[in-house]
Amino acid sequence: MDEIKEAPEKQTFVIDDDNKANWAFRKLAEVKQELDIKAQQKAGFDEQTKEWYESETKPLKESQDYFEQLIEQYRQTQPDGKVKVPAGYTSLRHAKQYQREPSKLLPFVEKNYPDLLKKDIKWADFKKQLTDYDGVAIDQNGEKVPGITVIEKESVSYHPNKVGDQL
Repeated sequence: MDEIKEAPEKQTFVIDDDNKANWAFRKLAEVKQELDIKAQQKAGFDEQTKEWYESETKPLKESQDYFEQLIEQYRQTQPDGKVKVPAGYTSLRHAKQYQREPSKLLPFVEKNYPDLLKKDIKWADFKKQLTDYDGVAIDQNGEKVPGITVIEKESVSYHPNKVGDQL
């Protein structure tokens, strides 16, 4: 039967005098210098990569903007404000944005909805208590809520099919 030879244990370096400590510090300085060089090289590569990416994607983004603008112009001519064709569709979402004036709003919420307060208004929960009436926020009791202006915003998303899914 063959004998399995065990690899001799690798001895670790031990610093037991000033000369060895000095040598270790010199080696540490070399390692840190190499790390600094690598970090500088990486920064240069990162900048080159960023510049390359921007130069490669700029015309693509311009094309994307161009086609979205064309589709948007067409979408606006549609009675339902949507475009749905085999190659893709638009989706339209209406969202309301509430501009808050905490100095006016906080006293109102403290009085009428104290359970919705921490140190600040629990906005997601409080917003459920509100109704928009021509840009004015009205609560469930029919009271105008001071410190809020409702602004309706519209956003359009473009959803092209994947290139392989073309008809």
